[in-house]
Amino acid sequence: PGALFSMIVAAFLGMATKFAECMLAVKYRTVDKDGHVLGGPFQYIEHGMKEKFGLNFKWLAVIFAAFGICVGLFGIGTFSQINSITAAVENVFSGVEGVPGIPEEIACVGGPSLVGVVILGGAKRISSVATLVVPFMAILYVLVCLVILFTNITAVPQAIADIVISAFNPQAIAGGVAGTLIVAMQNGIARGIFSNEAGLGSAPIAAAHAQTKEPVRQGLVSMLGTFIDTIIICTMTGLTIVITGAWKSGLEGVDVTILAFSDGLPEAISAAAPVLLSVCLIFFAFTTVLGGNFY
Repeated sequence: PGALFSMIVAAFLGMATKFAECMLAVKYRTVDKDGHVLGGPFQYIEHGMKEKFGLNFKWLAVIFAAFGICVGLFGIGTFSQINSITAAVENVFSGVEGVPGIPEEIACVGGPSLVGVVILGGAKRISSVATLVVPFMAILYVLVCLVILFTNITAVPQAIADIVISAFNPQAIAGGVAGTLIVAMQNGIARGIFSNEAGLGSAPIAAAHAQTKEPVRQGLVSMLGTFIDTIIICTMTGLTIVITGAWKSGLEGVDVTILAFSDGLPEAISAAAPVLLSVCLIFFAFTTVLGGNFY
């Protein structure tokens, strides 16, 4: 539970990071005669350092771009998300009576194929698809979390107390090696950065395409994204996991959240928890792959 406290603290600091990097992305972006926008850390590393200090840091911009491609492919951007889609598709159909399961091979090929259809349409099509998918995904997920929190409202104060106590004295809640302070901080910060990308340098690439001429305004909008992603949605997820005790199950990844949803939702709809969560996960992973390929 202490990881949740570290995640929230990291997100507040990440809001400042996100403001700075996305503001700079708009300030130092370039737009060619065809309207093609190029902006992000590689732009403000090269042009910003040269303009402010007269230093040639193009070599560092090239290094960032090279590592950015690797992160987009092998890190949080593509491969891991397609794997999540495959697992989520299996969860959706495995428990539906009369519906045959979808082979992993079809899911693995189908996901990237759908991504390709969108990517080939360029930035405008990516934006259009994300505008439709992301609000639906977020609203559905938040509604499910709210149902769990309100139906278990009496357990919320104790969950908050466990989170705070565990943040400063993990052994009091978890005990043993698993309850060390460093482990709690490491997991919390990692989960926070995974959810909001603050400081990774990827979000500024998208921020550079914003239809605004005010860098500070875009920085403020980008801060809001970190707040919604981590401090609202991820905190709600963490609370459901602590309230239901799913964190003690020994499960990892999305399986912990599925267990929390199944145990926390009212009995009448608890059976639908894996399907609801899997649908949200498919949408999340799909839009993340779109973002990774765009970067």
